[in-house]
Amino acid sequence: MGIMGSLMNCALLRNKTDPCIKQMMAYRKTKNIPVIIQSSEGIDGRIKRCIKKFGGSMHEEYPIINACSANIPPSGIKPLESLYQVRYLTLDYPVICHLNNLNSAIGTESAHRLKVTGKNITVALLDTGTYPHPDIIRPRNRIILFKDFIDNVEFPYDDNGHGTFTAGIMLGNGTMSGNEYIGAAPEANLISLKVLNQSGSGRVSTVLSALQWILAKKEAYRIRIVCIPLGCMSFLPCDVDPLSRAVQVLWDSGVVVCASAGNNGPYNSWISSPGINPSIITVGAAQTRGKIPCPEKPLCTFSSRGYTLDGNQGPDFLAPGSHIVSLNADTAFIPKTAAGHRSAKLEYYYRTGSGTSAACAAVAGAAALILGKKPDLSPEELKSLLRHSSKSLNLVKTQQGYGIPDINQILE
Repeated sequence: MGIMGSLMNCALLRNKTDPCIKQMMAYRKTKNIPVIIQSSEGIDGRIKRCIKKFGGSMHEEYPIINACSANIPPSGIKPLESLYQVRYLTLDYPVICHLNNLNSAIGTESAHRLKVTGKNITVALLDTGTYPHPDIIRPRNRIILFKDFIDNVEFPYDDNGHGTFTAGIMLGNGTMSGNEYIGAAPEANLISLKVLNQSGSGRVSTVLSALQWILAKKEAYRIRIVCIPLGCMSFLPCDVDPLSRAVQVLWDSGVVVCASAGNNGPYNSWISSPGINPSIITVGAAQTRGKIPCPEKPLCTFSSRGYTLDGNQGPDFLAPGSHIVSLNADTAFIPKTAAGHRSAKLEYYYRTGSGTSAACAAVAGAAALILGKKPDLSPEELKSLLRHSSKSLNLVKTQQGYGIPDINQILE
């Protein structure tokens, strides 16, 4: 991490307030500030009374990290910080999606020939929702649960299209393309958690709600993998950052977590949260251009890289993330009843897209294949297999991590 990084972390923890909150206090004297309040003992009456006393409002609690979300006027920040049980106050940061031939790149085509398809493996996807595309619902509807944390719509939809695109990379079965465009794990099941709105944006607090839900429901729905192709800028150590702390709890509970590195390009400390967490699987994007990887410029220029605030090198792996073909969505389709599972006919069933979201989805799908063949693997063991199978692109580690995983090698 280095001396300067250590001093910065110590200063952050001593002050207990996110520097971005302090900046907002200076410029927003009368408006409420959206915050995440992290406690060492849970959200007790003293914290709740302090929020109320200064005219704030609490929204939701997150036992997964002993925290809550709230809107607090600037006058209430220092009194909250002074409570001994308050561990840290962070801004409820905006979260965005990371979307700006796939299967042969990571070796999943050979797995399909061996009848390794991710069957009976359930992946939870945090995104903009999922359109009931034929490649996911035929011949069997594999969207086993849809939960909308934005508008509380009961049945699957996607008013942005990003979630459907990433779902197709993970587990589309090629129904409408004559098996030309097949995702990594074409028989895996999907739990679709809508945490981003129509514009592809949201808040840390909403993502925390979904992660809390997964922790509570992972046994009931046999959730083995969580795919998080989104993130936010983080200027905090990973043991203070709310999303980093939450995914660590899931990882420690036996759930594989894959996150995108972000589309912020070659800037240090610009890997997105929760991808800053060193335990989970963080994925950057490689170029394709007909050859995998593209020999001239193997790394996508937008792919986040470099060191995190803690001095960790990221990402862990690369996967194809440039000009990927995946599922299209009717973003105007909002189902009113269960009949909405029968999707309308699309003019175009597929589209292309680029971003570390696509790369993250590819590795999450590959993880489903591996767990389908080796179901007893822990998250750490699975990540180790990916690491030892990876092929270097002859880039520095801060750009490529360990390289591109080779699923064939793992499944042999």
